[in-house]
Amino acid sequence: MNVKKGLLLICCLMYSSVFFAQEKTRIHELGLSFNSGLDFGLIYKTGKANSLFRISTLFFNGTNSITHNSSHSFSNNSIGAGFSLGAEFRKNIASEFFFSYGFDAGLDYRGAKRLDPSQNQEVQHFISPTINLLLGVGYVLKKHLVFSLEVMPYFSYNISILEPSPSINHQIAYGFNINSVKFVVAYRF
Repeated sequence: MNVKKGLLLICCLMYSSVFFAQEKTRIHELGLSFNSGLDFGLIYKTGKANSLFRISTLFFNGTNSITHNSSHSFSNNSIGAGFSLGAEFRKNIASEFFFSYGFDAGLDYRGAKRLDPSQNQEVQHFISPTINLLLGVGYVLKKHLVFSLEVMPYFSYNISILEPSPSINHQIAYGFNINSVKFVVAYRF
C-alpha cells in the first residue's frame, strides 16, 4: 500500500514539474514608435507572448517660430510631452504574423508662449487625458525584431488654460485621424 502511495506521489510530482516547465517565459520589447506627424517616442512592452503590458512615452517635441511682417515681429514657442499605459493582446495569424488589440490610457501636456510687438505675453497650457483603443498587425523577424502597424482610435478630454487672463476651455474629442496610426520598430529580448 505504501509503495502505491509513493509511486503515485512521484508520478504527481513529475507531472507537475513537466507542467510548470512548459510555462512560457516573459518577453520584453523595447522600441521606437512613429506617427504621420513625425512625432516619435519610446515604447516598452513586457509579458507573455499573447498578453503584454505596454508603456509609451512621447519624446519632448516643440516649435520655435518668429514671424515678421512690415512693422512687427511675433514670437511663438511651444513644448510638449506625454505618456500612456495599457494592455495589448495578440493572436497569431501565421507563423511570424500576429493581430493585436487592446487599449491605452495616457496623459499629454503641451505649453505654448506667444510674445507680440507690444511685449504682451500669453502662455497657454494644454492638458489631455486620453483613452485609445488598439488594433494592429505585426511581423516578427528572426525572433528579435518586431515591426507593427497600430491603429488607435481615441477619446480625450482636453483642457486649455490661457494666462495672464484666467481663461479655461474644456473640449471632448474623439475619433480617428492620420495621427492615430503608429509604426513601431522594437527589439525583443
